[in-house]
Amino acid sequence: MLKIKRMISEYNYFEGNSIKYLVIHGTGNKTDTAINNAKYFNACDRQASAHYFVDDNDIVQVVEEFNGAWHCGDGYNRNGINNQNSIGIEMCCTNYTYSDATVKNTIELVKELQHKYGIPNERVVRHYDASYKCCPSGFADNNWEKWIEFKKMIDGEVIIPVVKVESQQQSELASGLYLNLKPHMESWSIYNMNVKPIKGNEFAYLAPSQYGGLSYRIIEDRGDVKVINTSCFGTVQIYAPKDNDSTFTDYPVYENGSNDEVSNEVDIKESIVKEYEEVGVCTVKCTLNIRNKPSINNEPIGTYEAGESFNYDYVVITDNYVWVSYISYTGVRRYVAITNRATGEKFAECE
Repeated sequence: MLKIKRMISEYNYFEGNSIKYLVIHGTGNKTDTAINNAKYFNACDRQASAHYFVDDNDIVQVVEEFNGAWHCGDGYNRNGINNQNSIGIEMCCTNYTYSDATVKNTIELVKELQHKYGIPNERVVRHYDASYKCCPSGFADNNWEKWIEFKKMIDGEVIIPVVKVESQQQSELASGLYLNLKPHMESWSIYNMNVKPIKGNEFAYLAPSQYGGLSYRIIEDRGDVKVINTSCFGTVQIYAPKDNDSTFTDYPVYENGSNDEVSNEVDIKESIVKEYEEVGVCTVKCTLNIRNKPSINNEPIGTYEAGESFNYDYVVITDNYVWVSYISYTGVRRYVAITNRATGEKFAECE
């Protein structure tokens, strides 16, 4: 089973992606490779892209899953499938078609992404389904016979470990193995794997000062963002640039951080300070999580994207955030954080 190689482009993407579909493409070339396609989209702004390229030997990621790629916009939201709610997967060609090995590798990637995002088989679609373009064209003969076979093979779960590909765009670690959070830091934000690691998207804090510092083995280096595994929250993203608050070494500096049986993390504590009825409309400025409780420890059940608006009828102020609330169409009360009280940053404009 192939590992995923990361060659993330500085170009050819836009921020935000509410993932509901996996869109399968074919590159349409006579013969090409995943690495060569990744290099092409890393070179400059092409005004087109996909998240993944797959061939006989490699699965290469070019765009972060939490960002959008320009791969099916030609359909103008046909059947509800668009660049803002999908991951694009390109199968590379051998003599204008797709080898058995490429198809096998693509299916394994699809199953991993289905498992990760809870995507049912009916939302694994062709570029054709999004725009009526004959793509992946190598599956089109005999009334899409090979596509029907492809869909039948999507069954079960496959877990693919991730490995980075060295490039000039990726920062180097001091020794590349451990991130050490220094004990003078009271808290450090962590982020789920399917969100952009920015303010407002954090879901919990690590607490280095409570444990005399914390050390974590680095699973993946994404420049200033690292992927680590924590004992309480599992695999998460953490923003950790090279500065005086952390170090990078080939060994764990702090003892507790290397013991998976010890809980070194602490949830963000949110006590309700004030709550009251208020009716208004909020317009979202960035991707915001929707939750069932006014706490960022509560698992998100959906998102609002920048520019979207919603009505609210209640306000809850906690230690850390200002929340607005409403009753959903299912009759359940939902909560959205609109202001960080510590920084004053507003994530939405409400009136």
